[in-house]
Amino acid sequence: GGGDAAAPVFVASAMRDSVDGATPLQKMQLIKGWVDADGAKHNEVIDIAGSQEGRYDSLCVVYRDESFDASLASYYYLRAVEHAVPRWHIYDCEKISQDQRPAVCSDGSYPETVQEMAWTSPIWYRPGG
Repeated sequence: GGGDAAAPVFVASAMRDSVDGATPLQKMQLIKGWVDADGAKHNEVIDIAGSQEGRYDSLCVVYRDESFDASLASYYYLRAVEHAVPRWHIYDCEKISQDQRPAVCSDGSYPETVQEMAWTSPIWYRPGG
């Protein structure tokens, strides 16, 4: 069951890109996946630092997985999430006079924003060994 004494503890840290004008961080997430006793696959996205509205140059947190079950195979990886910014085609469309813009500039066929992320390599856990 959950709350195992051997529950993993993660020290997670992310920093905003050092390039001038880089997008601030919004949050850090721990992605957890596992296979239950019946062989069904599950995953969970856990916000571990930051907030929807926050704008951070860096985030750092210690997180303990209180729902860890040592009898189940699992994996974890960390994801750093930036705030959404205009997608590249928005900038291109702005350079074209309004009467010359192709339909893609306004027909909704592409999302207007993109939310960049960075993630770590996974950490794999296998019971018994």
